[in-house]
Amino acid sequence: MPERLFAQNLFLVETRKVVVGRSRVWLEAEIVSLARELGAAGGSSDLGRVDVMLATAREKPFTTEGWVFEIKYDGYRLIADGAGGQPVLWSRNGNDITATFLDIARAARGLPYGSLVLDGEVVVHDEAGLPSFSRLQRRGRLQSSSAIARAALDLPAVFYAFDLLAFGGLDLRDLPLVARKDILRELLPTVGPIRYSDHIETEGQAMYEQVTAMRLEGIVAKRVDSPYRSGRSTSWYKIRAVRTDDFVGVGYTDPKGDRPGFGALHLAQYAHANHGELVYAGSVGTGFSDDMLAEIMVSFRSLEDFTGGPPIGGSVPKGPSHHWVRPELVAEVRY
Repeated sequence: MPERLFAQNLFLVETRKVVVGRSRVWLEAEIVSLARELGAAGGSSDLGRVDVMLATAREKPFTTEGWVFEIKYDGYRLIADGAGGQPVLWSRNGNDITATFLDIARAARGLPYGSLVLDGEVVVHDEAGLPSFSRLQRRGRLQSSSAIARAALDLPAVFYAFDLLAFGGLDLRDLPLVARKDILRELLPTVGPIRYSDHIETEGQAMYEQVTAMRLEGIVAKRVDSPYRSGRSTSWYKIRAVRTDDFVGVGYTDPKGDRPGFGALHLAQYAHANHGELVYAGSVGTGFSDDMLAEIMVSFRSLEDFTGGPPIGGSVPKGPSHHWVRPELVAEVRY
């Protein structure tokens, strides 16, 4: 889009923001009118099942004008289709997951608009207010309606909407990203199960450093003028935060093929929420040379406990291929 025309579009969005007050019906009419001025097309009846736009992985953050930067949430990608007052939630793969996240569906039903299609990420927060993928997985595995209803209270989900694909019967995908996001900001509440996912302009490096310090998953960089296109795109980049931490080696798995030593290293950390006990944190199987695998395996043989079970709390993998050792070795892991 030419720079001058893009500036005019942004001006239209900014001037329309002053009309929010009178009523939601008035706001919806204003936004539809604005979207038509910006070039939105009709025919958005089945956008809920559209293939999502995907970001390309990038190693390092950057600071550049013409880009905005969002938090990369550790959750499930979700398309919320609110057409006809009967919201349907679609996974990235096109599966209907409405029943799994009924709290999000109810919130979408409460939005006072005739039709809209949102793209975003559903997360479940931990006690510190950070997205917890393990808690989200617990929600995602539930099947019975009673268990899902209880989980909506015990593990409430939040849908962070970062894009608006359709509104009022119009297809907005050809509009520039910041125009779609400016409209989206006016449509959503600031609290509750559905929230607007904000962004920072230009300063990607500074945002990346802050997100890393907060132990979030990373950032997503997006061109301000990018239309919404299904599939992988270099108009969007995902930049994961690199973390380094100390973990206690508590076990290992059998190697496969001709790999020497062990397959993966079982790790644990001291959890203050669990009175300082060691809690299983996962496993790591990459980054080892053959010499390292053999050397670590010698240490494990001297620490192996053939009579006891895992020396840690929490849920741990089970089976004859998993072996446990006394928790005396510490590993620094980059992840």
